[in-house]
Amino acid sequence: MSHPKSGSWTFLTRSEFRLDTPAAEATSLWDHNVVVMASGMQIGLPTPTARNADPVRLWELPPHSPQRPATTTILRAVRACVERGESR
Repeated sequence: MSHPKSGSWTFLTRSEFRLDTPAAEATSLWDHNVVVMASGMQIGLPTPTARNADPVRLWELPPHSPQRPATTTILRAVRACVERGESR
């Protein structure tokens, strides 16, 4: 999901484990505007058919199945981008 006003993205993942991110890594992720939310936290989702001239959230790729990527897979990709100095 993209958040046009803040320029951020939200990834919906399969939370298969408890996140225990070391403090140094959590700080590094935070410094790159990455926030990992614990399983069960609520976030606002856009409706798939909303047509809004001033959108708050948009689907970049609407979910078509209940399958989600593993949280570890998404974090690995984010870490790789951060290590290369890429922005979101």
